[in-house]
Formats: sequence, C-alpha cells, structure tokens
Amino acid sequence: MKCDHSYTNKEKRCPHDAQEGKKSCIWHEEVEEKQLSEGDFHGLDLDEAYLVEANLDSSDLEKCSLANANLQGASLENANLSGIMAKEADFSRAQMRQADLNGSFLKYASFEGAIMANSDLRNCDLSWVNFSKAIMTGAQMQKSSLLDAKLDKAILLHASLYRAIMRGAELDGADLQIADLREADLRGANLRGSNIRGADLRGANLKYSNLEGVILANSNMQGAEFAKAQLRNVYMQGSSLEKANFRESDIENADLSDADLENTILRGANMKGANLNNANLHNTDTFNAKIKGIKNLRYARIDDIIIAERNADAERRGGEYEEALKLYDEAITTYIDLKNYFSVEGLYGRSGKYYTREWVVKGKLQRTAAMMDSEKLKENKFLRYYLPFSFDMKESKRFSFFSKIESWVNWFLNKLLYHTAMYGESPARVLATSLTIILLYSLFYWSLGAITTGSLHFLPSFTESLYFSAVTFTTLGYGDYQPKPDFQLLAISEAFLGAFVLAFFVVVVSRKLIR
Repeated sequence: MKCDHSYTNKEKRCPHDAQEGKKSCIWHEEVEEKQLSEGDFHGLDLDEAYLVEANLDSSDLEKCSLANANLQGASLENANLSGIMAKEADFSRAQMRQADLNGSFLKYASFEGAIMANSDLRNCDLSWVNFSKAIMTGAQMQKSSLLDAKLDKAILLHASLYRAIMRGAELDGADLQIADLREADLRGANLRGSNIRGADLRGANLKYSNLEGVILANSNMQGAEFAKAQLRNVYMQGSSLEKANFRESDIENADLSDADLENTILRGANMKGANLNNANLHNTDTFNAKIKGIKNLRYARIDDIIIAERNADAERRGGEYEEALKLYDEAITTYIDLKNYFSVEGLYGRSGKYYTREWVVKGKLQRTAAMMDSEKLKENKFLRYYLPFSFDMKESKRFSFFSKIESWVNWFLNKLLYHTAMYGESPARVLATSLTIILLYSLFYWSLGAITTGSLHFLPSFTESLYFSAVTFTTLGYGDYQPKPDFQLLAISEAFLGAFVLAFFVVVVSRKLIR
C-alpha cells in the first residue's frame, strides 16, 4: 500500500510504500528524531518529507527532491546533498557541518540558525533563502546566487563568496571577517553594522549598497565599486582601496586613516567629517567631492599636481583639446576646493600652493583654447566663463580672430603674473621684478647718456645711472639728476612702472600678513 500523504499539490501522490501497519511512509510520518544516518537515498522524491531532528549524518541524498520538506533541527553532518531540489525546504537549526550541497536548488529555503561550518554551497541557487543567524564559518559559496537572501547576523568567518551574486541581500550585522568576496555582486545589499575586517573585496560591486557603520579595517578593496553607496561611519583603517570607485557615495564620518586610496575615484562623494590621517591620496580623483570638514587632511599624502591636470596635459599634447578643456576645468575646481579647505584650517602655505596651481591651470586652459578649432570652441560650455569677450562675439564672423586674441592675451598676462609675483603669492618675486626693472633702466640711461646734471658735457657713470633709475622708480625724485629732453618719456615710463610695482608689492605683503 502506498503512503497516503496529502501533498500541497492535490494531484501529486507519494511514490513510497507505507510502513507496515501504518498509512504513511517513513518520510512522511510525523515522528521526530528518525535514525537515518549513513543511508543511501540517492535521487529519492522526498518532497514535503517530515525529518524534524532526524539523524541523517553521512547520508547520501544526492539529487533528491526535498521541496517543502521539514528538516528543522535535523543532523546532516558530512551528508551528501549535492544537486538536491529543495525549494522552500526548512533546514532551520539543522546541524550541517561539512555537508555537500554543491549545485543545489534551494530557492526560498530556510537555514535560520543552522550550523553549516565548512559546508559546500558552490554554484547553488540560494535566492531569497533565509540564513539569518546561521553559523557558516568556512562555508564555500563560490559563484552561488544569493539574490535578496537574508543573512542578517549570520557568521561567515573565512567563508568564500567569490563571484557570488548577492544583489539586494540582507547582511545586517553579519560577521564576514577574512571572507573572500572577490568580484562578488553586492549591488543594493544591506551590510549595515556588519564586520568585514580583513576581507578580500577586490573587484566586488557594492553599488547602491548600505554599509553604514561597517568595519572594513585592513580589508583589500582594490578595484571595488562603491558608487552611490552609503558608507557613513565606516571603519576602513589601513585598508587597500586602490582604483576603487566611490563616485557620489556618502563617506561622511568614515575612518580612512592609513588607507591606500591611490588612483581611487571620489568624484562627488560626501566626505564631510571623514578621517584621512596618513591616507595615501596619490592620483585620487576628488572632483566635486565635498571635502569641507574632513579631518586630518593636512596629514594625508596629496599630490601637489593633481591627476586631472596631468591627464589634461596629456590630452592637449595629443591634440584632444575639448577633453583637455574639460579636465582643466575639473582641475581648477579641485584646486579651489583644496585652497579653501586649507585656508579654513589655517594652513595658508598649503592653501597658497593650490591657489598657485589654480592660476597655472587657468593659463594652460587659455593656451588650449587658443589652439582649438573656432567652431568647436564656439559651442564649448567653458567659453562663457573663460573667454567672456569672445562669448559676446560668438555670432560675429570675426569670432575666430577675437577668441584667439583674447586667449593669447589672457595666457600672456597669466604668465606675466606667474613670473613677476607667483600670482601674488611671492613678495620676493615682486622685489626681484623691481630690481630687474631698475637695473634695465639704468643700463638704458648709461648706454644712451640719457641723464644730466645741467652740464652740456656731463657723461653719467653706470653708478650714477643706477642711482637715477632707483630714485625715479621709487618716485623719490631728488632732483640732482634729470633726464635729457629726448629721454623724458623713458623716465616717466619707469616712474609709472615703479608706482604700480611698489603698490603691488605692498598689496602682496599685506595679503600674506593679513591672512
């Protein structure tokens, strides 16, 4: 007589014989603690089997069908469960150390509180599976699908999740210390409050994921994707983040001390309150990143010439002028942010360095615009800001002429300011410029015999010419020497330059002292 078990699917009938004197087979009899260890049950249809607290240690259940089976508290240590079909099966609190579930279909199953240390779950479909509070130390889950799986407070210490698909997974409070998460897909996953210390996340995709308060200290996250992720209050001390992407992510109050962020993308990221003590920011892209309020940026290793400027130089040399303009504009924005940050922090020397770089790049931008095709320049969004006169003339037939003139004039003035005053950052350069002007004019006066004391036969010495040049430049005008009528305009030009340069010197010194 066949088992009379009534399936959820009314049309299905149990293929197993009923036990002697009973209506149910051994699999559907609702008796706990069945002793079935070391049995060979290969390929059996065990759908909706009742195996609560059953002993199935070392049993062979390969390719069995266990859909909707109840295995709560069952012992399946060292059991062979590879290739099973166990949709919606209940393995809650099961003992499954070193169990082999390789290639199994376990969609919607529950392993809540199960002990699965060193179990083999490779290549499994674990979508929507409940692993809440499960102990999975050393579990092998490479290339498995864990879509929207529930792993909150699960222990996955030393677990391997290489290339696992975990989109939308719930890992709140999970222990993933020293886990292998290389190239894992964790997009939109919730890892809030989890411990991932020392884990390997190289190439992992955590876009849109929630990692608030996560411990990632000493983890390897090279090339990982964190775009638009929530990383507030994350601990990433000493972690390797080379080539990671944090575009538009929220890293507020994160601890990145001693972290390696070389070649990392931080575009548009919110870094308010983040700790960057001794962090390596070489070649880091921080365009539009919110750096106001960052802690210990002064102790981070930052490039004096940022990568955007260097990339722009390479594009310009390659004739890619449009891309170069875009990158130069990004570099200017970044230098302004760094300048303002260090100014607020009271580090005026470092602020001045980035102020200087800002103006150097503005000069490069003008030179690039001068070399650019006029039609392409006309449509460029930067025209309005860097060539305002040409922008007003963009509909004119002479736009090409005006734009090139304006670009080269702006570039020349930029270079002049750089060499004469370091854009107002170097009083010493202004002083050197003053001395150079005095010396040049003294050479003119001496070689041309341009000054006199009133005597027709007076020939000035170089020392007398130098003296006259100095008093003319400083507008002292003692009157003991005068320019000859033919050279009065020359003397006036020096006096004009002197008044301007000395006033400029006062402004530069005052600016340095006041700030």
